[in-house]
This record gives sequence, C-alpha cells and structure tokens, in this order.
Amino acid sequence: KALQIVLQGETAMANMNRRQVLQLGAGMLVFGGINFPTEEHPSTQKRTELAQHIGESIVAGWTLFHTAGTAQVLAVSQSQLALIQQAHTTLHPDALPFLYSGAHRLMGAALYFQQRYKEAFYTHDRGYLAAIESRDTWNIAESLSWEAYVYQECNQHGKAIEAIKEALHVIENRRDEASLRLKAHLLACWAENATELHERRIAAEKLEA
Repeated sequence: KALQIVLQGETAMANMNRRQVLQLGAGMLVFGGINFPTEEHPSTQKRTELAQHIGESIVAGWTLFHTAGTAQVLAVSQSQLALIQQAHTTLHPDALPFLYSGAHRLMGAALYFQQRYKEAFYTHDRGYLAAIESRDTWNIAESLSWEAYVYQECNQHGKAIEAIKEALHVIENRRDEASLRLKAHLLACWAENATELHERRIAAEKLEA
C-alpha cells in the first residue's frame, strides 16, 4: 500500500512505461530518490496535473499515517519529498511551497512518533517556512502545532504555549471545519501545558474555550 501511494505521485510523468514507473517507485522507497526523465518544456496542464497527483499522494500518506507503522510512513514521506525535489523545475512555482510543507509535515510526524524529537522539530520547521512562503494559514498553524508537541515532549512547556498562541493567532479568522477542529485541539494542548506549569486557572479557561 505504501508503494501504491508513492506511485500515485508518479502517474503524471510523461513518456514512462509501466515497468519504468514500478522501478522508479521501488527505487525511491529503498534509496530515497533516483533521477527520472522530464520534459524540457512541459505544458501548463501537465505541470498542474503533476502537482495534483503529488498532492493527492501526500493526502494518501496522511491516511496511511493512521493505519500503518511509522517506519512505513517515514519511507513514504521521504519518497514524496525526493519526488518533489526531482520535479522541482517541472512543477509550477506556486505549487512548490504547499507540496513541500505537506511532505515535511508528514515526515516530521513520523519522526515525532519515533521519538526523534530534534529531527522532527527541524523537519516541521522546514514545513512551517514552506507554508509561510505559500501564505497557507492552515498549514502554518498545523506546522506550529507539531512544533508545540515536540516542545511538550521535551518538557519545554513555555515554548509549547508560545507556539500554540502563534498557531491560534494565524487561524483566528478561519471558520472552516478543519480549522475549528485544530483550534479546539490547540486549546486542549494549551491547557495540558498550563497544567504542567501549575497554571490551573489558565488550564481551566482554555478547556472551557
């Protein structure tokens, strides 16, 4: 299933037969990326299709995240990141920050659950910077929330709260369902960190919110 998700990002590559695609997908899972041919001047439609396929692959990677082991998810995210890097000049510049942010966040999540906190924070920070470049407020807030989780695991509760505050500020005007869920989760995390700092009034206030 992990291989299928990686191959989902390959289907828009032009002039590649089935055997080449399978070899490419397996090679990326094992070696973290190999060269592949691209058109010198791909059309706007092909560039859009490629970005869409990679984006769908990243979404599928997050679905896998909830059912598979972290080693599988890490391999998938590394492969997706390698693909984006290989196709960097082919993809439309406007799509790159969004794709990089999603791939880095998936990789950072896998590293987090492997308790590789330093690597996880570095990876999420790269996703955060990519999200800022794309001005994607939801991805910015998501990256900050993961940074807060890392701070919390490292007993840096004050820094965790600062990251949570920034994330809430970024999405304060959003009313879509995903943002409302994220706000609720951030408030719960704030309460948890406030409890660790013996700030019981603030913890109760955030839980009520």
